[in-house]
Amino acid sequence: MTSSAPLRAYIYRSGDVIVTEDVLNAPKSRARPNKRKSSGGRVTPIASYWQELEATGVSCAPIWRRIATLTRHFLRATANDGLFERQAKWPQRAFPPKLFGLDLKLDRNGQPWLLGYRDGVAADCELGLRNRLAQSIFQISSFCVLDDGLAPDKIVEIIKDREELKTREAELEHALKGEFEPL
Repeated sequence: MTSSAPLRAYIYRSGDVIVTEDVLNAPKSRARPNKRKSSGGRVTPIASYWQELEATGVSCAPIWRRIATLTRHFLRATANDGLFERQAKWPQRAFPPKLFGLDLKLDRNGQPWLLGYRDGVAADCELGLRNRLAQSIFQISSFCVLDDGLAPDKIVEIIKDREELKTREAELEHALKGEFEPL
């Protein structure tokens, strides 16, 4: 989540998953699996996992949509609890983008179930932050809204109009989203 007012959130399309033998009856990976192990199964890039499922005839697009829907519901519940409202009382960008790591399990029908979540730095505990993820987080959260390439009159216009400033911030954020997908 990069903004609480208005709520702007993204979901990371890459990353790792822990694959257990019972997940969707997926066969063992034919691709070279990641050598890291978790107590619950093997850790593999999500792209490799999607390829495994597609090879068994399972369409991954509906699964991804259900994961995105579950993530949106999680964020709405968090917003309804007032977390983002409490943070919005602070100066703009006083809180960096909020990073949640959702622990999901897919049942045999491809339905994701929320097992738990990790907030902030703790979100990288199990699988670890990858270079691309860290780079994407940095890009989407650390950019200059007013840069030297803007004409001086445009800078003044943006500074005077708070809505214009928010619009420019959202546009730049979207342009720099990397492997994140808007929710």
